Amino acid sequence: MLTDYSPEFRNTWTFLDRRVSDAVDCRKTVQEATQLATAIGAGIGNTVQAFLRRQTH
Repeated sequence: MLTDYSPEFRNTWTFLDRRVSDAVDCRKTVQEATQLATAIGAGIGNTVQAFLRRQTH
């Protein structure tokens, strides 16, 4: 804002809006990655359990 001479600091607000949007997108990405890792872990766990059950019968 110290060097922004645009009307009503429009350039600063536009910049800040983009950064906030980037932060929200990053948070969504982390949440999606966590959900994916959980799903993969569950799938692997189920596969291992099924394999072990077949080995004992």
